[in-house]
Amino acid sequence: AFSATESFENHGIISMLEGLGCRFGPCTNAYTNFDATVYMLESVPVMEERVEQAVMALSEFAFHIRVSDEDLDKERGPVMEEWRADKNVQKRLGTEHLTQLTKGSRYPDRL
Repeated sequence: AFSATESFENHGIISMLEGLGCRFGPCTNAYTNFDATVYMLESVPVMEERVEQAVMALSEFAFHIRVSDEDLDKERGPVMEEWRADKNVQKRLGTEHLTQLTKGSRYPDRL
């Protein structure tokens, strides 16, 4: 989502957010779990035009992201490394526990 959206090319949305006073990383980040993808904007200085731009950025993330094959290739390595690092006994036991707790729902398919 940070690479390109309908309105921004080549990480342009990051430049726009930095222009609002956000620093990419510490106050602009995202994570995904089996329930949701969460985009976070923190520390946006409260001024009406800045709030409007920040909400527009969240709208771009939510509804207008563009993902190219090149973007996917760049992310593949880090994602696979995170997946490998998460394959341990504690994770397997937690996954089995959640599978049993959520049996009959779609959640076990997302673990």
